[in-house]
Amino acid sequence: MLGFAAGIAVTNTGHRHPKVIEAVQRQMQAFTHTCFHVAPYETYVDLAERLNALTPGDFARKTMPATTGAEAVENAVKMARAFTGRSGVIAFNGAFHGRMLLGMALTGKVAPYSRFRRHAAEVHHGLFPNP
Repeated sequence: MLGFAAGIAVTNTGHRHPKVIEAVQRQMQAFTHTCFHVAPYETYVDLAERLNALTPGDFARKTMPATTGAEAVENAVKMARAFTGRSGVIAFNGAFHGRMLLGMALTGKVAPYSRFRRHAAEVHHGLFPNP
């Protein structure tokens, strides 16, 4: 899963990187509504096709637009369960996966999230291998 939006603890380029600011300004001149679910647009399809072409492996590739990280995580779990036929999920302690029900069950942090683990079936937590 790749995240291209910046939020809490997910900024990959640093604060106000000049190239990112310039790209955002160019985009704002073109249009500002970017929810593909509401208004599909060609540049998004172009990006999805480019990502699919860059993905290694000999299998069919698909790109799914998501509006939030939690939505992306929950859909990734659904897709993995459908593909493998297995329902169990392993998540690492200390991780954060969102504030939706499955995301909170996957989240390996302590209160207030850990109390929601019992509400999602077959979510198991393990130690992250970081010595």
